Amino acid sequence: MEFDFLAKDIKSQKTITGVREAESEQTLLEALKRQGLLPLKITVRRNFPGTKKNEFFKKKGFVSSKDLVFFTRQLAATLKAGILLTEALGIVGSDLRNKYFQTVIEDVRDQIIGGKDFTSTLKQYSHVFPPTFITLVQAGEVSGKLSKSLVDLAKYLEDTEEIKEKVKTGLTYPIFLFCFTIIIVFAVVVFFIPKFKKIFQDSGQQLPFLTKLVTETCDFLLQNIAFIIGGFIVAIVAFLIAYRFPKFRNLIEELKLKIPFLGTEILHKALLSRFCLTFGMLLGAGITMNSALLIAADVFPNTSFRTVVLQIRARVMAGANLSDEIAAYPKVFPSLVNKMILVGEKTGSFEAMVLQISYYYDEQVSHDIKRLLVLIEPVMIIFVGLFVGFVVVSIYLPIFNMISTVKF
Repeated sequence: MEFDFLAKDIKSQKTITGVREAESEQTLLEALKRQGLLPLKITVRRNFPGTKKNEFFKKKGFVSSKDLVFFTRQLAATLKAGILLTEALGIVGSDLRNKYFQTVIEDVRDQIIGGKDFTSTLKQYSHVFPPTFITLVQAGEVSGKLSKSLVDLAKYLEDTEEIKEKVKTGLTYPIFLFCFTIIIVFAVVVFFIPKFKKIFQDSGQQLPFLTKLVTETCDFLLQNIAFIIGGFIVAIVAFLIAYRFPKFRNLIEELKLKIPFLGTEILHKALLSRFCLTFGMLLGAGITMNSALLIAADVFPNTSFRTVVLQIRARVMAGANLSDEIAAYPKVFPSLVNKMILVGEKTGSFEAMVLQISYYYDEQVSHDIKRLLVLIEPVMIIFVGLFVGFVVVSIYLPIFNMISTVKF
């Protein structure tokens, strides 16, 4: 059973509230007295986190990476100021704008007050706190340097978020141009061409092939627009449902990495940067190489890359050098990664070299995104220009015929 309790510390005379698990109220009463606490009030906690009723709650809600960065940075600063963990969680938790996240932190705080350690409470919310977060917190608790671990963790989360934002920036502009092109096509098909079609029909003349192609295509689109839009919506919904299944999601992730330049260059380098950043941070926190490789493998959203890292890990556990094993997979890890890790192994600056790889690929991602934007803008402008030019020519051909007929 779980109990809420209110007690007074006999030595300090401070009032303490918390949550404890005990076989009975009498058992809890005796346990509190042995700890030098005078029980003032004990009540059964009916909705204590961890009960079946609250298992559903633990899996609901969304916490963004930005929320997590803010929480980590604030908690690290608060602990560094010398405030106790439970008090720090209360202070930082109350400042969170995400109500669900606020509730999660309140629950974590209550469980710590009840006697549980920070790491085990975070594990209950694995959908909020990623494995890297939990591992670095655990390393900080074991070493007694939790505030330092949280500072490093906040920096890691900020760097990871920055990599994601760079990739999103690279995709936003092309998507905007594509949507703008679709709007232009829609406007021409719905408003522009039908007006000219009526003029041509009233003239009674034979339309050129190009004009007939455009007008008939326009008629087809207008007559079937409901089916086209409906099919488009159904396709999106079906995709979102299918994406929830691991096999389909992995297939999409594999295909994304095969997109020329966008996947083979930008996405691949972004994943390498995140992997090396995660790997380096874990090693810096004192995590063993075997555990660090296992956790860092989850950075890759596709199975093929994860499998490669796990195979490398298995051979490293058997006594092989990491640089030698990485060299065996050039499609995943370019030669630069192998060379810099080899330098790190020889000089004893392994962690620093891994992080240096991350920073290098981070810069490469920024450079490639700029190149992509420079390339896409003229391509989309040319495409829109060709489309509009094609429509204009198809419209003006019968007009020129009408003018030549009148002159004759």
